[in-house]
Amino acid sequence: MPERIRYVLVPLILASLLLVLAIPPVFGAIDFTTNEALYHKGDTIVISGTVEYDPKVQFVSILISSLDSPLAGIGQPAANSDGSFSYSLKLGGSNWMTDGAFTVKVSYDGQSAEKTLQYQKERPELEQKPEQKPEQKPEPEIKPKPKPEPAPQTDTKTPKPPSKPDAEPAFETLKLKIPGFPSYDQSPQSYIDRYNSEPEYKSWFDSQFPSHSIEDVAGYKQTHVGGFPSNDQSPQSYIDRYNSEPEYKSWFDSQFPDTSIHNVLGYEDPVAIPPWVKSTAKQWGEQRISESDFAPAIQFLLDNGIIMVSEIPDPTNNAIPKWVRNSAYWWSQDLITQDEFLNSIKFLVREGLIPAN
Repeated sequence: MPERIRYVLVPLILASLLLVLAIPPVFGAIDFTTNEALYHKGDTIVISGTVEYDPKVQFVSILISSLDSPLAGIGQPAANSDGSFSYSLKLGGSNWMTDGAFTVKVSYDGQSAEKTLQYQKERPELEQKPEQKPEQKPEPEIKPKPKPEPAPQTDTKTPKPPSKPDAEPAFETLKLKIPGFPSYDQSPQSYIDRYNSEPEYKSWFDSQFPSHSIEDVAGYKQTHVGGFPSNDQSPQSYIDRYNSEPEYKSWFDSQFPDTSIHNVLGYEDPVAIPPWVKSTAKQWGEQRISESDFAPAIQFLLDNGIIMVSEIPDPTNNAIPKWVRNSAYWWSQDLITQDEFLNSIKFLVREGLIPAN
């Protein structure tokens, strides 16, 4: 290399290296994946990933933008303590009429990440060659057999038809015989520890359930899967995983094909939410009715064990966060799951932000 060129290139190279080293590295606080790269009408997009968990930030925000609408999908799944989250949405309707690219943006605690995916409304049909049917030979003529003559009637009594089997007994449980006890939010071990360490609590329990132990009422029954369910985990943690993690749901259904996650945990299956609750949530989300008009819907959810809150504080005068009202409207439009809506209502009741009784 000529001396003059070397004197010019070396300082340039050193300056470039210093510039690169001066730029601080950017570490992604959000990492997520989708179940497909190309979607069609009727497909369900599953978005799952991890965030840098902050206990002060409860929900992850998801915004899906299509060519037909910048708000083609909105979700607020809860962030688990390990930072994991999951959200699913069925694609279709007026927001998904145009083929092309669409974006998924995930935001949490001031950080965001984005992916571009493809949408094609019509699913391409695979060309199939017509099947060649083998030549059919004429079937031989079969003459009908003569009917046997009826047997002579006797005086014997006509036998009674067999009785129908008894109906299966309804699911029986000791849980929630006392409203709110044991709570979905508390682990069985916390009740067992309290029973063994607080004489007054032990006396109260024994007076309410004189023929049963604390393990019978608050604990889990053993299953064929070792260590499942564990007394250290609350029922709600198992239910949340079942409803938010497709792989976990698939595993549970394969292990317990004839029962539900609630029954395995010792609870009756929850009562279905009637349509009027969804309609009321829509009106409240649109600010067409007041909080007091929405209160009967919340009371129905509490009375039927659809949401469980161990202690309901006195109402406060604090303002209701906008995202809670939005979640009511989004649920009425099937933009978020029922569990996401119920979690937001549970937050309102716990914080005393809305009258619940």
